[in-house]
Amino acid sequence: MTLAELEHKSILILGFGVEGQSTYIFLRNRFPDSQLGIADRKSLQNANLPDVVASTVERDANLRFHGGSEYLSCLSSYDVVVKSPGIPPSTPELVQFQAHGGIITSHLEIFLDVAGPQHVIGVTGTKGKSTTASLIHRLLTDAGIDSILGGNIGAPPLANIDAIRLGRCWWVLELSSYQLDQLRVSPHIAVLLGVMPEHLGVHDPSISYVHHRDFASYAEAKERITRYQNSGDILIFNADNEVASEIAHRSRARLLPVSQTTEPANGSFVRDGKLMYSNGGTVDEIIDAAQIHLLGRFNQINVMAAMTAALQVGVPKESIRRSVSAFSGLPHRLEFVREVSGVKFYDDSISTIPQATINALGALGDRVSTIILGGHDRGNDFSELAACLIKKQVRHLILFAPSGLRIWKALEQQGSLGFPLPSPHFVTSMQEAVDIALSCTVSGDICLLSPASSSYGMFKNFEARGIAFQKAIPSA
Repeated sequence: MTLAELEHKSILILGFGVEGQSTYIFLRNRFPDSQLGIADRKSLQNANLPDVVASTVERDANLRFHGGSEYLSCLSSYDVVVKSPGIPPSTPELVQFQAHGGIITSHLEIFLDVAGPQHVIGVTGTKGKSTTASLIHRLLTDAGIDSILGGNIGAPPLANIDAIRLGRCWWVLELSSYQLDQLRVSPHIAVLLGVMPEHLGVHDPSISYVHHRDFASYAEAKERITRYQNSGDILIFNADNEVASEIAHRSRARLLPVSQTTEPANGSFVRDGKLMYSNGGTVDEIIDAAQIHLLGRFNQINVMAAMTAALQVGVPKESIRRSVSAFSGLPHRLEFVREVSGVKFYDDSISTIPQATINALGALGDRVSTIILGGHDRGNDFSELAACLIKKQVRHLILFAPSGLRIWKALEQQGSLGFPLPSPHFVTSMQEAVDIALSCTVSGDICLLSPASSSYGMFKNFEARGIAFQKAIPSA
């Protein structure tokens, strides 16, 4: 929906977190006399608002607030709902609102209408999108190109839109499936990393509706990053991922695959341990993989995607090489925390699916003797992870319920095949997990937090889980 169409509508901002607050400030600045509504389960008193938001709300005579357990009952009083990503579109009240002619839009859709998609690089994928988006931003800024990092990382884009000159800055946006869901416009440069099962089923046990009831709906949300592109746009995609490749071959954009297993005529690939870029048959070496400080061979895909995007906006190869070699990654992503009594602790709390944990084990080699696993159970298949744990000879499993119970059952199936099993330790707190890790991990080995499960229930998100892990580790 366009900003011009919003001006004469009654608008409800549904969800008043960071993104909802940014939407409110933007709309109030654009429409100072319009009637706006805010609906959130929390009261304004419990929202812990930044000063600028709190003061604007306090003096806003044209604002209605709907809070408490019945906060969704007000939707019929509005023409348009600007929905926060965390609220599933299958929420019954939203379904009914649309059925009666109500319009649902989002912060991202409003931003893309105002800024236009021409200077937007959107990054999505099941894993690696934060690292890739952050690296693209770093490559651009190091080369002297104005760039703003936002979306699912950094500030919501509307928060910065009045501070820059449109058309003179590149917006690098990390986009989750929740933000892409129902989106009706795509960025000029789309980066699609691997698409694997995640965000399926119920997150909050108190609700029965979900964002993505099955993998097909999750993949469909990811596809929206390219669905509205045309032949003048660019799609950079992971050619080694089956779903990403299928999506790419339905796209109208110019395709630039990145691959560790093939050498595309246009795109990026690995040859003899070097990351290469091919443009119509002209092949250039961009960087030696030995110069990359991100752990894990899987990160080569992220680096190739970032360098391919940067090359499209004019970043020189020499600048890319310098910036990539200086980039050390983001917190909670195979992050070395510290060494205590000879035990090295690594924080990989970002790994919320089995494949990510398998990648982490591959990156650290055979030095992991203790691993902390488990959390919220989304019904993932842990059989491949169990086989990997056996193969890597991990000696101790520290397990959080409920998914930790299913991980152990997958290990027991491996034991029934005659493989020796690691020792299980079931825990209920992160401090207990770290204490056990210190008591059972021998000097020189690694304790890895890589849960293969989401954090919901015990922790707000993977960042909170990683912070709890790091705080529980004694000072060296």
